[in-house]
Amino acid sequence: MKHYKRVLYIILAVSVVGIVVVLVNANGEEPAADVKQEEFAYNVKTMTVESGLEYSFDISGNVSVGQSAVLPAEARASVVQVLVKPGEKVEKGATLVQLYSDSLESSYQNTAIMLANAQVSYATNQAVSGNSIEIERLRFQNAEQNYKNTITQNEILKSQAEQGLNSAKLNVDLSTNSAQTALETAQKSYDKTKAINDSNEQVARIGLANSIRSTQTDIFNGLNTSNELLEVSPLFRENINIDTELIGRRGETEKREAEAALKVAINEYVALDISYVAMASTSRATEDALQKTLVVLNYTDATSNLPASVISGYVQTISQQLAMLRGDIAAMDSANQALQTTLAANEASITGVKQQIEAAKNALAQTKQQSGDTSQLVINAEKQYQATLAQLKSAEDNAKANVDTAKLSYDNAKKTTNLSVISAKNALLTTQDAMDQIKLQREKLTIKAPFAGQVSNVMVNLGDEVNPGSQIVSVENPETLKIAVQLSDQDIERIAVGDEVGLGNSTGTIISISPSADAITKKYAVEILPSTEEYKLGQFVTVNFLATKPDSFNKIFIPIATIHLGANENFVWGLKDDRTVKFPIVLGDLQGEYVEVIEGLKSGDEMIADGGRIIENEGALVKTIAW
Repeated sequence: MKHYKRVLYIILAVSVVGIVVVLVNANGEEPAADVKQEEFAYNVKTMTVESGLEYSFDISGNVSVGQSAVLPAEARASVVQVLVKPGEKVEKGATLVQLYSDSLESSYQNTAIMLANAQVSYATNQAVSGNSIEIERLRFQNAEQNYKNTITQNEILKSQAEQGLNSAKLNVDLSTNSAQTALETAQKSYDKTKAINDSNEQVARIGLANSIRSTQTDIFNGLNTSNELLEVSPLFRENINIDTELIGRRGETEKREAEAALKVAINEYVALDISYVAMASTSRATEDALQKTLVVLNYTDATSNLPASVISGYVQTISQQLAMLRGDIAAMDSANQALQTTLAANEASITGVKQQIEAAKNALAQTKQQSGDTSQLVINAEKQYQATLAQLKSAEDNAKANVDTAKLSYDNAKKTTNLSVISAKNALLTTQDAMDQIKLQREKLTIKAPFAGQVSNVMVNLGDEVNPGSQIVSVENPETLKIAVQLSDQDIERIAVGDEVGLGNSTGTIISISPSADAITKKYAVEILPSTEEYKLGQFVTVNFLATKPDSFNKIFIPIATIHLGANENFVWGLKDDRTVKFPIVLGDLQGEYVEVIEGLKSGDEMIADGGRIIENEGALVKTIAW
């Protein structure tokens, strides 16, 4: 009501001023008719309508140390070093107390073993993957090369067959020179066929040699691993990290069988002749030794000197090496079979070309002996031509089928081995993450100063046992200051970290707001960083907060003094092209010097905030002046 009365007094004063002006004009002289009067412009100040309503309030606060921390233990541990005393100055990052945890250290050692096993598994999977894929790639490459050679060779043979047929169709009176030319052509065909056969044989022998070398490497790795556990030969790797007497203690018979098999395989490997037959025998002896070593591991009990994780790691390693060796054996057999097939095909093709040469020689002889009778020669040549085309077509189809089969095997090898590598990689990453977490926990056993300052209290002694959350040491920095205040739940919703507050002649910044209220006072702690260092510890300071009412965020509030009250409507003056426009409004609740506008205005509208009281009509010319 106080504000409404003020508005009515202002309206009454304006009305009196208006009457006086009218009387003065009535008693004055009429203006000259020929003098043009300039339109009067009202000087006004404007404002832009915005939603929300800001207000301020004061709270008394207390100046305290700006930086302080009580450092707790984060794991169950024992105190092994106390490096500071109360009152001692420390630098940021300085070690204050050192803790030690038996369980954490045991977890670290076990995880380190698991990580090493995971790394070995990943490396082995990569090797197996690369070897398998390379074997299938070489097989696919050989099949493609064989197909290309078959096509090339068939073109030659087709040409030869056509030449034979055409030669047969020639007049039996063909000259000796023509027959001689056919023989020379057959001889050239023989030379080309032999060159192609030599190329095919070289490709097959290279494939077998590569497979033999790969098998030799995997045999060596398998014998090394098996000898680590059984130690039957000084020529291969021995294990200095574990007591090999613990291996296979529950299976003496199986262990003796494995040792005997390993000796046989090692003796064959030492006397190994780099040939398919010798490598096949040695690889199968090694396969038998690895298989029996796996059986021995199944008769091995885990002990503190031989953890289950180590036994599991050897089982996994030997299983993978056994799989690789079996893959090598299959690949080596396949490569040898491919070589034998190539040699047989080469023999068949060279025999066919030799037959062509013999046929050309016979034709030359017949040409010299016969005259006129050609019918039977043409018939025989046609049959031979058709038979040759059928044989060539079958050879091409078989070569193409071999390419498709090899391609499918190659693609499958890439898919399956990649999945195995990905699985091993995921296991390695999981173990690495676990190791990183344990390392982080170990680092937390070293209690360090979070900032430079002074030790205010040490809550533990050497040899103490502490639990998670136990207070270890407290540190504070008396050279820094902060102001602490307590706010109600209503006020706490209207401020945020980073807001600026007033501190008398200076300012400060809100640096923290407690997420929960004090159980007794039901108020929230707020900390403020002053912009100056003029305060002293324990001093009381008045803090001025400028806040926004949360229930006014989407509402329009304007000063009461800008409202024009009428009998039928309430309005404010707006502007359009420097002239007044009436904005009829509907009023809501009062908030101090402001009143809510329910209808008639929106955010962004420009209205007259000062100087509009003496304006009576819409369309009046105004001049905006600065505040």
